[in-house]
Amino acid sequence: MMKLKHNFKKGMALVLSLVMAAGLVPAMSGGADTVQAATGTGTEPSVSAYATKDQLMTAFNPDSNGNATTIGRLVFGKNSSGNAQEWYILGKDTSVSGDNTIIFAASPIATGQKFEDDWRNNKTEQNLWSDCNYNGTSITEVFANHYGASDLRVALKNMAMNTSYFTTAEQGLMNPTTVTTKDTKNNVTYTTTDKLYALQGDNVKESSKLWAGTSNSTVLARSSYWSSRDEFGLRSPDNHDCSRTLLTAPGGYVSSYGVDYDGAVQPASNLNLSSVLFASAAKATSSSPAELGTIASGTAMTLRLDGTGKNIGTVEYSATTGDINVVRGSTSQPVSLVVQGNDGTQDWFYSKQITGTETINASDIKSALGMTSDIDLSACKIWLEITEDNVSYAVNTEDEIEKINTTYVTRDELMTAFKPEADGTATNYGKLVFGKNISDEAQEWYILGKDKGVLGDNTIIFAASPIVYSTQFESSGINKNDVSLWSDCNYGGVSVTEVFANHYGASNLRGELKTMAKNTSYFTAAEQDLMNNTTVTTKDTKNRNNYTTTDKLYALAADSYRSSTIKAGSDNSTVLATSNYWNSGDAFWLRSPRDGFADAALLTSSGSWVNGKEVYDYGAVQPASNLNLSSVLFASAATAASSDTAVAKTIASGEAMTLRLDGTGKNIGTVTYNATTGDIKVVRGDTSQPVSLVVQGNDGTNDWYYSKQIAGPETVNASDIKSALSLTSDIDLSACKIWLEITDSTENLTYAVNATEAATNNITSVAITDIDTPAANTALDTSASCTTTGVSSTTPQITWTPNDTTAGYNTSYTASITLTADTDYEFTDSTTATVLGNSATSVTKNADGTLTVTYAFPATAKDKLTSITAPQAITVANGTAYDAMNLPATVNIVTEGNTASSAQVTWDTTTPAGGSYDPAVLTQQTVTLNGMVDCPNSIDANGVSLTTTITITISAAGIVGAPIANPTAGTYSENQSVALTSSTVGATIYYTTDGSEPTITGGAPDGTTQQYTAPIAVTGIEGQSITTTIKAIAVNNGMQDSSVETFIYTIKQDSQTPDVPGVTAPSITTQPDNATVKVGETATFTIAVNGTDLTYQWQIDRNDGNGWVNIDGATATSYTTSTVDISCNGFKYQCVVSNSAGTDTSNTAVLTVTENTTPAPGSVDYEILDGANTSWEQNSDGSLSIRGSGAISKFMGVKVDGNLVDVKNYTVKEGSTIVTLKADYLNTLSVGNHTFEIIWTDGTASTRFTVSKSDSGSDEPKDNDGNNGKNDNTNNTPATVPEDKNNNGTSGSQTDDNQQITAPKTGDNSHTVLWISLLGVSLAGLLSMIYVRKKKENE
Repeated sequence: MMKLKHNFKKGMALVLSLVMAAGLVPAMSGGADTVQAATGTGTEPSVSAYATKDQLMTAFNPDSNGNATTIGRLVFGKNSSGNAQEWYILGKDTSVSGDNTIIFAASPIATGQKFEDDWRNNKTEQNLWSDCNYNGTSITEVFANHYGASDLRVALKNMAMNTSYFTTAEQGLMNPTTVTTKDTKNNVTYTTTDKLYALQGDNVKESSKLWAGTSNSTVLARSSYWSSRDEFGLRSPDNHDCSRTLLTAPGGYVSSYGVDYDGAVQPASNLNLSSVLFASAAKATSSSPAELGTIASGTAMTLRLDGTGKNIGTVEYSATTGDINVVRGSTSQPVSLVVQGNDGTQDWFYSKQITGTETINASDIKSALGMTSDIDLSACKIWLEITEDNVSYAVNTEDEIEKINTTYVTRDELMTAFKPEADGTATNYGKLVFGKNISDEAQEWYILGKDKGVLGDNTIIFAASPIVYSTQFESSGINKNDVSLWSDCNYGGVSVTEVFANHYGASNLRGELKTMAKNTSYFTAAEQDLMNNTTVTTKDTKNRNNYTTTDKLYALAADSYRSSTIKAGSDNSTVLATSNYWNSGDAFWLRSPRDGFADAALLTSSGSWVNGKEVYDYGAVQPASNLNLSSVLFASAATAASSDTAVAKTIASGEAMTLRLDGTGKNIGTVTYNATTGDIKVVRGDTSQPVSLVVQGNDGTNDWYYSKQIAGPETVNASDIKSALSLTSDIDLSACKIWLEITDSTENLTYAVNATEAATNNITSVAITDIDTPAANTALDTSASCTTTGVSSTTPQITWTPNDTTAGYNTSYTASITLTADTDYEFTDSTTATVLGNSATSVTKNADGTLTVTYAFPATAKDKLTSITAPQAITVANGTAYDAMNLPATVNIVTEGNTASSAQVTWDTTTPAGGSYDPAVLTQQTVTLNGMVDCPNSIDANGVSLTTTITITISAAGIVGAPIANPTAGTYSENQSVALTSSTVGATIYYTTDGSEPTITGGAPDGTTQQYTAPIAVTGIEGQSITTTIKAIAVNNGMQDSSVETFIYTIKQDSQTPDVPGVTAPSITTQPDNATVKVGETATFTIAVNGTDLTYQWQIDRNDGNGWVNIDGATATSYTTSTVDISCNGFKYQCVVSNSAGTDTSNTAVLTVTENTTPAPGSVDYEILDGANTSWEQNSDGSLSIRGSGAISKFMGVKVDGNLVDVKNYTVKEGSTIVTLKADYLNTLSVGNHTFEIIWTDGTASTRFTVSKSDSGSDEPKDNDGNNGKNDNTNNTPATVPEDKNNNGTSGSQTDDNQQITAPKTGDNSHTVLWISLLGVSLAGLLSMIYVRKKKENE
């Protein structure tokens, strides 16, 4: 069934094509169609058979419903079958510059074209739509129904460049058109610019309209333009299906089809009419026999372009005699004469090929057409034409000039109504004011009509009086041979080396005219821009040749001496008789030389004929020029008012006119009139120039004008003008000329906008639909719909306040829509409007006649709270009150739309959420507070708990600086006065001297505690070692007490006992070393002493406040402890050595006990990587680094000389394990070699290092406490106390005098000198004893 319907449609299309092909019925040889006689002498052709350029832009425009009073067609290009393509004429597209018309293919150009071949997939290749303008928006993906990236658009672009469809000349006539299309994937619109484009459709169900043109303002109704054709593709996507687009259904409506559907191609385009004269359905004959016939209604027309410059020829007619005189030009193309008319019933045409000069009479045409009435040639259209590259070029007949009013003339009349006849007289004489003369007065010019040798709309003008009154043609009568003087003269390739003094091209006269044309004292820069160059021909009498010059001002020519006419224009065809144009005034120079004279040129002789004069004589300058009329609307002799006081006057005959240029874009304003009410409504624009209303008319006897300056919107009634002019009859505004104008004082030019007739239909209400209600975080709608009759903008744009593109949260938006009325329609001052069925918020009729409708939508939804971010914990000083903590006043919040980032918070300081805070407590405190969050009004809490917490750390109060003793604790040989100080200003120091802890109760010292007020006396006893232990603490209000510091002073005062003969007082030569052992090991302390009859007592200080106590049985030079545990760490040991001659007490040796760090069985043998066998110099500041191969994660400790080194004496870092011994520790080691061992959990690595002697240091070794080995203090013998924990008795061997001699510790030198010294002292003592004993014996 579907196939049957399809074949039926094809068959009907074929029948229709045949019927259309028969529309133009030419007369065949042997007879002619009989034309029915009309009553009268005939009329002009109908507009659908012959249309002027202006009619092509205005006469065929569809109304707002898509229907047109007159349907017109053009033949332009070819279709895919090679046949002529017809197009509907749709009128001017106002968004395309220049004279133009929209055209729409009346039938498919091609068939079987898919919108897009691939309907399944979206497109991501951005080069496919790279020439689509998204106004800055970046697009990465589009649907298959995207017109800008479609196969359909590609086909149209290729077609527009294909000479099989359009010749090169035709392509040159096609304007690019920018159209807007929706991108449904990205919910935006974009524009494309092409010479051929698909039309716009509507997604509305059963839509019967299409849209063409830049702004879619041209509506095409199905019933008028596309009721029976193949389905053809539109550019509009289906709003609801990404794989479908819109097509027309033949005889039906706009429908949705899959993008891969085979449709026809039936696009629109735009034609540039700037070079078009007219369009006609008449046929130009292509053969010698004449062709003639009637023109069927609806026959498509062909454009006829301006053939000026094509050398087609000339054609003139006389309506009186009926003669048409034709002169063929030199073109190589066949030239046809065409005559077109209408007999009152039908349009007809007559055409004949022209081969030379020929005259055809209207009676011949009448006879050929079988007409009974005579033909009035003035009502016919007559032209010559040729065809090149499928484009026709024509020259119109020279019309018989009619008498016109010369106080107001149109642009066409400036080109045609003032042209002089061949005898130099004219039907109409008119003048223009243009530029100034040498006296700074306005210069008047005769209007002489169009110069065919100058392109475009133009008119020749000739100065009506001299611009300059006295000048020389040339300063000397001597020949010239300076070629540069005539280098811009065109001799057609002939070389000229010398010219006469009367050579115009090289003359002073021409030089003065060229300078004048560029001098703003004569012509403003804007006036100079209106002056066309004219190329004129002049005789060179010296070289018997002609040459041309091209200038904006040129002197006129004359044929000979005593001639009564002079000539203007590029071809000297414009003849001026002395009696009409130059019969009074000064004689003025012409450019023509006087034949037979080398030094004489022609000039006019007032009121008589052309005369001759030596070139060095003086004459006036009265040149011709040519004005470009392309921007001219008209010329008028009316004068604009210079104030808001109305001026009303009659215009004298022959008064010079002023050009009025097109003021579009000058913001002059608008003016409309209503012939029925007599109202002239004026709206002033925002130009800075004074704006004047001008009305010009004729009362049947005199021309008159009325003018008034306009300051704002104003209404002037015809009755006001009638009264001002004292007229007796009413004024018909439709017969008047009405405009607004400004004069640019800098340019000296006047710009005007013509009045338009007020609309005849009022729009009293409008309905605006299709606006999406603003929703938060959603793009705001960009266009609405308005289908109210008389409104031209069916999809008006929306302006939003606030000016967002995406709706915000909790925001009230107002939509503003501006509507434009169609031609013949007008919004009233009281027009009402609805938006989405609701009354508009405001309706305003604007000064330009448009209507602005606003509608305020309800506020969008609030943004929603999603979370509250607890503030970071803070730390404050001890004792800070809550109100001084600078607790944050706001907290950070997160919302769906990110419209707010913070909220106010109030903190509860009475009931903490955790912890507590007492400003009186001096130690560190932590408290957590609850906060109540105040959600902003613009935010919906969304169920989120409006609470948060903050954790505050209150720092501990400052600690009082610990007491410092001066002198420092230690062993002294004299009594000391110990001063105690604290670094804390205002601190109070309490102390004890019995080793007990200082105690303060109620702010006062308790027990043996005293407040420090003066230095403390530390005293000793002669011959004894007395130890005093001071314990001190410093306190201060608002601060933490200092640590308790212990200062131990030992006072060793030498005994004053007289020397005992034969007994040497003890002197300790080797002090005991500190010892470091592991739990479960023993430690040995050893001393060496000089003296005789010595006794030894080792003592221990267990750090228990009891001071030094004797160790039972520890009475030898060496003492070895029992096995120790960790509680023995820090015990101190010393030895008191005495005899009858005195006492000496050793230095204190400290026992360090560490945990057992022996690696596990099966240990790894690690390596020393760096620092093996290195050396270190005593008393240097540097440290000593050694790197082992074990991992730092397994590191346990370091041994030097087999003893575990306290961690405070070294640092360790990764890479693999790098141990650095500190300089303070290294200074405790003796000069010589030392073993070094790094211990890991699973192995060790060892090496050696050397401590070398410093050049400036002491020779004596130091013990591990850093004290010199020698101590001169006398020892006091302490009471015997029990041995230290698990004492196993003495160890080591004793000499006979109980002096223990120990081997040097590892790393010591041999001390040979020491041994020799000891031996010498012993020998001396022995000799002394022998001496004393013998002396006694002798006594």
